[in-house]
Amino acid sequence: MDSYLKLAYEAGRKFASDNSLFSISNEKPLSQGNKNRVIRGYYNNKPVILKFYTDLLKPNSFKRKSTESLFLRHAAASGVVPELVFESDNFILIEEITGYSLEQKFSQFNLNFNNWLSRTAINIGSAHACLANLLVSQEIFSNFDNLCSYGKTLEQNINDILETSLIICKEVEGFHDLLNTIDYIYKYLGEILNQPRIIYKYDNNLGNTIVNNRGFQRFIDFEECYEGTKAIYLGAVFDCLHQIPWNQPADKLTIRQCLPWEYIKQGYELYTKEPISSSLLEQIIAMAMFNAWFRIKRTWKANLDMSFWSPRFCKRLETYWDMIA
Repeated sequence: MDSYLKLAYEAGRKFASDNSLFSISNEKPLSQGNKNRVIRGYYNNKPVILKFYTDLLKPNSFKRKSTESLFLRHAAASGVVPELVFESDNFILIEEITGYSLEQKFSQFNLNFNNWLSRTAINIGSAHACLANLLVSQEIFSNFDNLCSYGKTLEQNINDILETSLIICKEVEGFHDLLNTIDYIYKYLGEILNQPRIIYKYDNNLGNTIVNNRGFQRFIDFEECYEGTKAIYLGAVFDCLHQIPWNQPADKLTIRQCLPWEYIKQGYELYTKEPISSSLLEQIIAMAMFNAWFRIKRTWKANLDMSFWSPRFCKRLETYWDMIA
């Protein structure tokens, strides 16, 4: 048991001693995240997850916890996120969703999998549409800006990322031929920023989508949410539909679309009762490129080995470019 997980159990035991409604479960522990630790429990006889945040001793230590709890309150009536049961200074309690991650489901491939996947992807598309079209109160926006904007506007934050991306294109081997993707983002940026503002979930990877044999259940993990627009959110979703196996050698990289976009799109349109136009699709692909550059910037700023990461990011961006070339 690592030191952060020990702190999570200590927090859970203290909370249980102060609140008779809560107890820690003896069930098998869940897999742990990079920036949090989770333990199972019960609150008022209902299964819950205690989510403890590992950045407690760092500056701005409660940003992730506060961001997640704020979004869960914002989306509480949507039916596509877990219920926020309790919030403490260093953890939250959320309802435990029965099922497993979509990432785990992909390892259980069988003859009926494709039928299941198409139905599930339609429901996931509708769930994304629900979140993309939530009205945001001024109170939520004000609280969110205090947490996540760092005193900058959405336009300033996007331009900062793109300016850094231009530097990477010029200075980092392997990225020199990808300036066209940044030009493509700039081409649509004005239209995208003119859309109504929303709060969107950035990290839409398969591990953060809970499913069961019946299909989609809930999205989880809202530590990273940002101000954006519909196209920015759908770009972040689109980017997470494509997976590159990290253990492939650089000269044999392949990219595959795990969740079929056609069904995500169908589910989105069923919910909104409006088609995703060709213009909006171009904006979505532009924002998928932006989402990839956002992660490239983070990787570069963290001084990670770009010789390992650049072929993988480049393959992703080249795939998106081929879609619109």
